[in-house]
Amino acid sequence: MPKLINRFNFLFVILQLDIWICINFNCGKSILYYFICTLIKYYFRYHIKKCNSHKKLNQLNKSMKKKIISLNEFNQKKNRWKSKIFNSDKIRKLKKKLYIETDKLNYSYTHSWLGEPILQTPDDIVTQQEIIYKTKPEVIIETGVCWGGSILFYNMLSKIVPIKKIIGIDIFIPKTLKKRLKNKCKDKLILIEGDSTGEDLIKKLKKNLKKYKNFYIHLDSDHRHDHVLKELNLYSKFLNKNNYIVADDTIVNEIPNQTHRPRPWNKNDNPMTAVNKFIKNNKNYKIDYKLNYNHLISSSPGGYIYRKK
Repeated sequence: MPKLINRFNFLFVILQLDIWICINFNCGKSILYYFICTLIKYYFRYHIKKCNSHKKLNQLNKSMKKKIISLNEFNQKKNRWKSKIFNSDKIRKLKKKLYIETDKLNYSYTHSWLGEPILQTPDDIVTQQEIIYKTKPEVIIETGVCWGGSILFYNMLSKIVPIKKIIGIDIFIPKTLKKRLKNKCKDKLILIEGDSTGEDLIKKLKKNLKKYKNFYIHLDSDHRHDHVLKELNLYSKFLNKNNYIVADDTIVNEIPNQTHRPRPWNKNDNPMTAVNKFIKNNKNYKIDYKLNYNHLISSSPGGYIYRKK
């Protein structure tokens, strides 16, 4: 109560002072009057700004609502964009030139996954992820483990996709690499040393995997025509409808022989020639060209094959 009285006393003194100034200095209007007018002016100015900002915000919200589209609509647009990229002659020529020049510098060997080299291009890595997420394989088989980066990539996807087994096959897998991969992949990983087309190996796989229905198979071992064709014929038997088998390094069919990195395969003897023969002899399988539509640097153009029925 005393505080309130003191405040009133203070206001009363201010008012008296204001009246005295008006009388002695012939002011038409008091300082208090000007003070009140200023307060009113700034109040309305603030209020109008606030209203304008609300209007602008509402207009922005309305425009945003118009721009927001459904996932289905976006995917339709995305497919149109991909198709335009794929059908552009200019981009096609640039892509080929870009691949040839970057391959001379071993571009596809410059990436890693969780500390292990993954000998694939980013475009192919993303596409594999799209396939695996879409088809949800229970088992992934890779022929050609090399440094093991792909194995770790598949293992990471298994945290989201219900992958039960990851099988890596190679002629030789160093003990140190086996240890590193098994430490990171735990119980899902099976590493097998041997020829990926060996009769005994295929029999064991068929016996141990017969309870599984969905597969994803990545062929990245010996890239000679005869070997890849044999792999395609053997491993395609595991596939059910909409399952994929991928033949890596089909790009060899489109570029000059890699004299900077000599290999036994070439333009007339490579994975793509094997894929073409396999597709010709097996009507239940088809190349999914759409997966290559937006690739700028891919090692596997035309190498993505799925079972139709």
